[in-house]
Amino acid sequence: MLPFWSKYRNLDIKPCARKIPFLSIAGEYDVLAPPAQCHHPEATNIVVPSDHAGLLFRPEVFERTHTFLTDGVSVERKVHEHP
Repeated sequence: MLPFWSKYRNLDIKPCARKIPFLSIAGEYDVLAPPAQCHHPEATNIVVPSDHAGLLFRPEVFERTHTFLTDGVSVERKVHEHP
């Protein structure tokens, strides 16, 4: 869904029932989905120096995603280890 799609704008967006961390990645030079329209108030938002197609290929995108996912795993382990 593109941010300017009319049905997207009209959705009744509600917060998740429980806090689930997620990542929103925007391309600094993306004209299809500009960074200003890709920020979610409950997400970890990052902007990388890329256009729309570059988000599929830039090593930085994979590195930042990997860091986000592995940091989340370590946090989850701590939560489960120490009730």
